[in-house]
Amino acid sequence: SLLLASCFLIYQANCGIKIPQDHCRWLSSSDWGTELKCDGNEVAVGACSGGGNKDCSGNSGNQLKCCAVPGYYYSGCNTFGADHGANNDCSQHGEHLVLEGTCSSGQYRDCDGSSTLSECCSGHYDGKDAGSTSECTWEYSGHGVALECG
Repeated sequence: SLLLASCFLIYQANCGIKIPQDHCRWLSSSDWGTELKCDGNEVAVGACSGGGNKDCSGNSGNQLKCCAVPGYYYSGCNTFGADHGANNDCSQHGEHLVLEGTCSSGQYRDCDGSSTLSECCSGHYDGKDAGSTSECTWEYSGHGVALECG
């Protein structure tokens, strides 16, 4: 079971959409409580969250991998917080939502009073709604483990 909410969560964004890997980047925060957010034409496809230490590569407390997708954009975003040990994935907050931003804490509630924040949005691809399907899953891991959609 997850002991801290800073344990990792991710939306498998590649369900139904081909995600080009040639325009991807890792965003990193040097400290806890910093929200990382993909640009308007990007999909989140990877993440890492530290625990009480900055466990992600480069001594980072939080990382998010974003890939640009031609014809993609998101709108209608809402941010949801969770406490230590609670899962915080977008599927809990509505159908077909995609993760576009995240914040992770260390041992305190550094993300606006929450342990984690997930920014969940409606995705659009070539003018049509695009989001999670029953083929998509959320993945969880321990501190400092970078997970990527595969």
